[in-house]
Amino acid sequence: REAGIMDLSDDAAGSQPQSTSWEVEFTACRRISVEAYAQQSRDYTKQAIQDLQRTPEYLAHVHRCSTYKISCSFFFFWSFVNLMTCRCHSVWYHHEFEPECPECGGSAMTRPCLLCQGRCGAVWERDTSMSNAFQLAHWNGDCKLPAQDRAELRYLASDPSLNNLSEEFQGL
Repeated sequence: REAGIMDLSDDAAGSQPQSTSWEVEFTACRRISVEAYAQQSRDYTKQAIQDLQRTPEYLAHVHRCSTYKISCSFFFFWSFVNLMTCRCHSVWYHHEFEPECPECGGSAMTRPCLLCQGRCGAVWERDTSMSNAFQLAHWNGDCKLPAQDRAELRYLASDPSLNNLSEEFQGL
């Protein structure tokens, strides 16, 4: 007997035909409740989206600079102004960034501690959604220096003249 085809000769003898494996699977599918089907659909969709969000292509698309740069070209003889806007095009996921772009902020996905310029060894991670929303680099991280040293660094950073003064004292 071929798979998937019922043998009807048994039916003439008054017995019930035996079900094939595909008929059992089909019957099992018909017996699922609407609620169970909806839950399975949600679970499958959720898993498919999570799988998509882990692909390098998706990560490269999401983790990129969205700042527009404006470049101008003027033609003196014709008094024609050509304004062209273009994206920064830096893909932070591929470790690309533009040093002068405020949204790139001088680094791609990670950077040394912003408070102490990396002296503490902490690495800060980019907040991509905040960077894109405000078109200004946003970083998440904590300085590992003691609180006293961090306070001193903040005080020095608040007044640039004090920073020069501290450098002069260190030279003595």
